[in-house]
Amino acid sequence: MEKKAIDRATKVRAIRKEIRRLKKERDKFKGEAKAAKAELAKQGKQAVACIQNKVDVVFLVLCLFLSARIGFRAIARVLAVLAPYLGLLKTPCPQTVSNYVSRLSIAKMQTFVQSLGNAAGGAMQTVWLIDISIGLGSGKILSVLALNLRHHEQNEYAPGLADVQCVATAVEESWNGETIAEFLRKVFAKVGFFSRCFPQRRRNRS
Repeated sequence: MEKKAIDRATKVRAIRKEIRRLKKERDKFKGEAKAAKAELAKQGKQAVACIQNKVDVVFLVLCLFLSARIGFRAIARVLAVLAPYLGLLKTPCPQTVSNYVSRLSIAKMQTFVQSLGNAAGGAMQTVWLIDISIGLGSGKILSVLALNLRHHEQNEYAPGLADVQCVATAVEESWNGETIAEFLRKVFAKVGFFSRCFPQRRRNRS
């Protein structure tokens, strides 16, 4: 009995020693994590000058959408991660990102219509709408619809199905910026519109 009591006491002391060691390591890691968090907060405050105003935020959002070719939700998540380094106190939500892109599209359409006049016809008089909201089995249907650029000038109602023409459709397991761009290049080439909208750069011949 005495030997068992001694063995039990030895095990208890060993367990207590291990617990003290673990607590010490835990406190050390907590301290390091707290210091790292404080350093990140400090860097975030120092980076306030990176974003001066709302115009900078809109510009950054549009760059991520047009150049990085990522979606509205992805842009919101990226900005949330970069916020401490950019000095952003509040980041735009996906709906706000969508509004920024829509306003850019409207502004470009208005500018294009004003510069177009009555000189061009055919495809140059339409704007293409892309929709990937319809599912087909495990895939997604991409639809390209053409809408008259002057619809809002000529009508007092929002465009409906009767006001658009189907240009092309395709089905893929998933769509992203790269696959959509590649599909549109093929469509442009078929309708003879690609060279007018996206002229290729000429190579210098030596």
